[in-house]
Amino acid sequence: MVRELQRSLPHPQPFSQRERGARDVLLIPILLVAVFLRFHALNEVPPGLTHDEGSVGFLVKQIASNTGFVIDAPYGYANEPFSKYGASVVMWIVGQSDWALRAHQAIWGVMLVLFTYKWAGAAFGHRVGLGGAALVTVSFWPQMTSRFALNSSPAPALFTAAMWLMWIALFREQLRYRVAAWIGFSVALACALMTYEASRGAWLSLPVFLLYLAIFGPRRRLPQFAVALAVGTALALPHLLDPAAWGRTSTLSGSLTSAAAGDFGPL
Repeated sequence: MVRELQRSLPHPQPFSQRERGARDVLLIPILLVAVFLRFHALNEVPPGLTHDEGSVGFLVKQIASNTGFVIDAPYGYANEPFSKYGASVVMWIVGQSDWALRAHQAIWGVMLVLFTYKWAGAAFGHRVGLGGAALVTVSFWPQMTSRFALNSSPAPALFTAAMWLMWIALFREQLRYRVAAWIGFSVALACALMTYEASRGAWLSLPVFLLYLAIFGPRRRLPQFAVALAVGTALALPHLLDPAAWGRTSTLSGSLTSAAAGDFGPL
């Protein structure tokens, strides 16, 4: 049954550099629409900063000003570093403003479109890649989260980038820079793990996928995959071992903790 499923999946053939370049041109209008939908009237839509954006902006401004943290917020995603430091770089380049705060998220919203195209195209073919990128461009949730300055916004793009790099490193036969792809996978995975707690749930799919390949194949590059996964996890480990990195999980886990103790009432 598993082998029948494997045979039924699409196996896109590699294109020449010329063919790949011509096909990639079709992505340009999709990216232009994505840029417009994420950057147009960014200060006005939605109007004003939400309380979440205000708290994120306060922490980002501290980093951009190199003043150090004057508050400790042991809740939510205040202790996730990637978005705050990334947004501080944007503020350092264009100046401190509400627009700069949101522009950081909008940039990652456009990157999500690009990485969706790259991964879906590598895994399922060019048409699926273009269709996936187009859907991400115009769908409500990817647009909405790209226009709010929230800590979580870069996580989908980072994790999708990691999946694309993993996929080509595993399955593309004629890949000149395979080592670079594995390094990129590890770095993108680590950055995702330091952005949003849900990324740590998504991480669980990777050892499961590794186990699946070990059982059903192909097994050719599994040691490389295992090493890259371990490196990416290790890069984020100093952050993950900090109890403050699990603020949202701790806040919302009360009913599960009660259930584990035998009290299913709260759950």
